[in-house]
Amino acid sequence: LKFSRPCEALRDVLLKSDELAAARQSLEAANFRVELNSGLKILVKPDHYEALMVAIEGQAFYSEDVIVEPGFESIVTGLVKGLKKKHKVYPRGSHVIPLGFLLAAKDVGMQVPFARRVITIKVPSLRSMTDTDEGRKTV
Repeated sequence: LKFSRPCEALRDVLLKSDELAAARQSLEAANFRVELNSGLKILVKPDHYEALMVAIEGQAFYSEDVIVEPGFESIVTGLVKGLKKKHKVYPRGSHVIPLGFLLAAKDVGMQVPFARRVITIKVPSLRSMTDTDEGRKTV
């Protein structure tokens, strides 16, 4: 989620609200940071944190950015909409970060290297399999 501007009120509502306390505590219990050095706030399930960090590596994020699980999005936007008008913080957009592939790769122990936003996937060769009358099998 992207908001109109960074401010202390935005930071406070995300890092101190009771509505998001369980999400923050579960990340902290797993030794994950809710707020990065850039000011980016992360409110995801601990199981998704490492895959997320791989997915966002090399991208620029700022204090007005928040990455949330889909289930937390309405809570976060509701809290921000509840801020006083004088803070001038409004939702400015959102983008989906697909983690399904990265989570599946993690589950089977596959490492997924990134290079300039290109994902390299090593697929085992099927050439070593026996040829059939139908011809070679390829991927």
